[in-house]
Parts: sequence; C-alpha cells; structure tokens
Amino acid sequence: VGAVSSVAGLALGLAVALAIHAVFGAVGVVLPSTGLVLSVRTVAVSLGLGILVTAAAGLIPGLRATRLSPLAALRENEAPARRTTRTWRLIAPALVLTLLGLGLAFGGSGSSGLRLDAAAIGAVMVVLAGVLLTPLVVPYLSRVLAWPLARRDPIVARLARENLTRTPARTALTCSSLMIGLALVLFVLVYIGGVRASTTQSLDRTFVADYAIGSADGSSSVPGASVRAAAIVPGVMAVSAIKSATADLGGAGQTTAEGIDPISLPSVYRFRWVGTPPALADIGRGDVLVERATARAAHLRVGSHVTVRTGSGPSETATVRGIYIDPALLPGFALPLADFDRLLSQNRLQEALVKVAPFANRIATGQLLRKALAAFPGVVVRSERELRDTAAARANTIFVLFYALLAISVVMALLGTVNAL
Repeated sequence: VGAVSSVAGLALGLAVALAIHAVFGAVGVVLPSTGLVLSVRTVAVSLGLGILVTAAAGLIPGLRATRLSPLAALRENEAPARRTTRTWRLIAPALVLTLLGLGLAFGGSGSSGLRLDAAAIGAVMVVLAGVLLTPLVVPYLSRVLAWPLARRDPIVARLARENLTRTPARTALTCSSLMIGLALVLFVLVYIGGVRASTTQSLDRTFVADYAIGSADGSSSVPGASVRAAAIVPGVMAVSAIKSATADLGGAGQTTAEGIDPISLPSVYRFRWVGTPPALADIGRGDVLVERATARAAHLRVGSHVTVRTGSGPSETATVRGIYIDPALLPGFALPLADFDRLLSQNRLQEALVKVAPFANRIATGQLLRKALAAFPGVVVRSERELRDTAAARANTIFVLFYALLAISVVMALLGTVNAL
C-alpha cells in the first residue's frame, strides 16, 4: 500500500508541477523552461518516506491496540475526567498567545522590516491559539455541518457527527493543516495587497513628472548617457536623475540611499513633508532627507545628526534637514548626488523622471523620447499609468504564486482530512 501510494504521489506531484507551470504561463508569468528535473534521489527518498510513513501509520495504532482489553476497545466514548480543568488548560494558553500575538502584530516598532517580522510572528501566535481552541469548538461545528445532511439522511448525519466528536483533538489536529495553510497564505496576500495600494497611493501623491526612464526589468540601472539623450529631446522641460544604493543610516541599519538633485527634482516630484518643509535649494553637503519609516526606526528628527556608512566606502556624519513620506519611490533616505557619488562611488543611474513643457504635446514628446532611447538596450520610457500598471503586475505575479500555493494547501489538507475522518 505504501509503495503504490508513493508512486501515485510522485505522479500527482509531477501533474501539479505541470499544472502550475501552465497556469503561470497563462497569466504571463515567465518561469524557467529548462524542463522538469526528476532525479533518482528524489524518487528514492519519496518512495522510502512513503513506505516508512505507511508502516508507522499501521504499526503505531496496532501496538496501542494490543495494550487495551477487548472491552475497553469496544467502548466508543468515555467521559473525560475533569472536563472543566482540561478546558481551561486549553483556553488559558490560547488567550495568552492571542494577546501576545496581537501585541506584536499591531504594536511593533522600528524599521518596516522589523515591524513585518513582528507582525509575522504575531500572526503565527494567533494561529497557534486557534489550533489550541479548535478541539473545544469541534462539537458545535459538527452539529452545524451535519444539519443539512440530517434533512436528507439522519442516520448518516448522526454517524458523521459522532465520528467527528468522538475525539475532538484528533479532528482538530487533522484540520489544523488546512487552517494554518489558509492563515499564512492569506496573511501574505493581505501584506502584498497593502504594498500594492501603498505604491499606487505614492505615485498619485508624489509623481508630477510625465514620464520615467528606467530599466525594462524595473531593478537594473540605466546608463547616464540615456538621460543626457532624453534631456535634448524637443519638448522636454526638465530631467532629474536618481541613483540608488544600499547604505547604513544610524540606528535604522541597512537601508536604501537615494541620490537626488535638489534643484531639478521639484519639477518632477512632490515631497510629502512631515512638519515644516525644508528649502530644497539649500540642501548641500552633509545634509540628508529621511523617509518617515526610516526616521522612526533610527529615532531621528529634523536637526538630528546621523552617521551614514557604506559597505566599502567611507562614513560621514550628516544632518537631517527634512522628513518625508514615501516608502515606494524614495524609500530609506535621500542625499545630494555629489555626496552620493563621493560616499558610494556608483556611476550608473537607477531611473530618471522627465517633465514635458506646457506648450509641447505630451504624447508626441513621449514618442520622441522612446525613439531617442531606442539605441540603449534595456532602457524603457514609462508614463505614470504604465508605472502604476508595472507595480500592479509585479504584485499580481506574487498573488498568482500564493494563490497556487493556497490551492495546493487546500487540496492536500482536504485529502488528509477525508483520509483521517
């Protein structure tokens, strides 16, 4: 039985892998297409584990049955001793886990990464609390689930209900895999949905340019010559380049450093300031602008002094001149391009924002931009709508992945539940 089931599991796994690949291809998600790899070791380990698990599943209950007298084995239900005490032994730790989990999920502090870690740990604790409480609600849920069946076949409904409530702990343990899988996948989906909404909101509030020059994949850098070529296109009023790298900022730890031009950036970007806005024209050497989440993590305010460190370059003490809100386009902190080049020694640009002159035709200027940048492979011109669509497409790619995982977890959990019950 174990060998046959293991072979069937291997075949089902291959079929699921092919189905996932087909689903991703249907929604435009490109996956590696070098072919599925099924090694001899994978087959041997799968068959061995399947046979061992099947043998254990048969031997352990059999050995346990040999220790029971025939009369005890025939008893279907025994009233558990100290039911109230056993109930409180489940409720008390579940309540503690719930309170601690909610505190971590909603009361986290520090950087966004630390808050996300705390929220994930809190979510796991709340799920564990639900697992502990599940045996207590199994009898009530079984009545609700058996009610529609009772109208058609009362005898079958009664047998099913009694089978579920005979050992609530076993029923809860069998169904817990489905509950945990659903909870974790939904937690990630909610987080990704929040990130997508935050990105769209940031674009609506801060992006005042007409076009953005960036890489086709959205993460690679672009050559500086492409920005110079865009600046001489007829109808272009302003071009502001942005560089990006990783650096340490005081107590915030490793974060994103953005190199900006304080003179040209206001033409294409609108800052959302916390408190009194600084004069961007006065931002010079030794000054930084810090995004609000990073400022909270490092406990910074306007006028604070903070040390900027790089992985291989020098460190420098800077003064916080302003705090802004934008975790999407300018996360971390921003500093003048001259300081960025001196500290981080990066010549290539992350992106550039382009503003079309009021008298020029926006669509025609965009076509001229794309024609001028056609000589630079991998460099694309995106409008605000295309930027929003690109951000949504990245989030949708992750959504599709987790929906596939959710479907697999549901199918596997349902198979395990039906098999155990």
